[in-house]
This record gives sequence, structure tokens and C-alpha cells, in this order.
Amino acid sequence: MIPDTYDVSVTLASRDCDLCGTWRPSAVLEAMQETACAHWDRLACGRADLLEHGIVWIIVRTELSMHRCARLGETVSISTFFTKQHLCLFPRFFILTGENGEEIGKASSFWVMMDLEKRRMIDPSGSGIRMPDGSGTIPPMRYPSAAKVISGAAVESSYTPVWSDLDINGHVNNARYADWLCNSLGTETMRSHYISSMVLNYDLECLPDDRLAFSLARADSRFSLRGTRGAKTVFTVSGDLTPRK
Repeated sequence: MIPDTYDVSVTLASRDCDLCGTWRPSAVLEAMQETACAHWDRLACGRADLLEHGIVWIIVRTELSMHRCARLGETVSISTFFTKQHLCLFPRFFILTGENGEEIGKASSFWVMMDLEKRRMIDPSGSGIRMPDGSGTIPPMRYPSAAKVISGAAVESSYTPVWSDLDINGHVNNARYADWLCNSLGTETMRSHYISSMVLNYDLECLPDDRLAFSLARADSRFSLRGTRGAKTVFTVSGDLTPRK
């Protein structure tokens, strides 16, 4: 059973696509974020509603599975809905459908509320926001899992977030990590493969001027990219590559 479901359609423009004319992973995440935010708005618990209480929505974990690449000019339908709140976590799901009605991808995510001033997650029961109930919903896939770091030799590099990485919440936007991954994998890899599955764990806020150490590991079709700040893990993303047809 799916409760209140929010649906939108997007026609992929050049800004959404990569060198191969296919939907960029970061653009997929951006479209999911905007669809979810529009749904929260309709339910009277969107950004404007939360800002009255000094809080905002942030995403702490996402798992995305793509069955094929959507292409420039294609119209994709995005459906999103949520399930029952678990402690401080609000699970939200997405189903991506192509023009012929076939499922081309799906995703699960965990959202939390963050106090903007204290920069920490809060207990939603004391937020003053009345949240809708997602009880009884059957998820279309598992809740987002933990990203798995591949052991063995890794390529090390460093990175400091730049202006275009940051969003209105004052930290690196969740979609930018997918760009960092694609850039780290490199042009030749991304030209011949697409990311068919991806798990992103956002462990700590990544703020302006944070200097991150990147560690990229590969094993056959699998990959992992971890970003650390000192001894602390800021984010981890892992998944699988599939050859382009």
C-alpha cells in the first residue's frame, strides 16, 4: 500500500546530461531532492514551514539503483512517498519511470531535521512540526544500506569544496558527492560505463574550506570513494559500474 504519493515528470535537458548524453548521477539526485521538497511543501512540512522553527531537512543516506541510462530529451516520471518515521529518521522512496512506462530506476533515502544554528540533528518529536504518518506502507526496496569500502590499493587525493559545491543550508549539497565520484573515476571510465548502483552515506557535514582526503578503490565493477577530515569519515560512496551499450 502506498499512501500520499507525489509525482512529477521531467524532460532531460543538456544541463542534466553528461558527455555521453545520459542523465548524470548528480542530476538524478537533484531531481529526487526537488521532488521530495515539493512533496514536503504540499504536506505543510517543507522548508518554509521548518524554517519558522529554525530547522531544515537534510539527507543522511541514499541508495540508488538504475536499470538503464535515461537520455537527453527523454521524459522521466518521478514518484516519491515516505514510510513510517523511525526514531529521528524519515525514510523516503523514489520510483523512476521511462516514457514507455518501464521502471528505469528506484531509490531509498533517510532524511532528518537539523537545527540550523546548532548544526545538529534534532528529535522530530520536539520540533513543533506535525508530521504525516507513513504507517502501513510497503517499501519498493530496502532502506538505504551502509556504503562498503573496498579493501586494497587505493588512489589518494585531496579536495577542498568550492562555491558551486555548496547549497542554501551552508554545506556541500548531497548531489555534489556524485559529481566528486564521477570525477574521481575519470573520463575514460565514465565514457565506457555508467553507475548502475550507488550508496551514499553522509556521515558528517562538509562545510566551506573543509580540506578532505579522498580514497578511491576499485575491484572489477565495484568502487568505493571515501572522504575524510583528519581521522573522521565525512562521507562514503560505493556501488557498481555497468558497461554502456
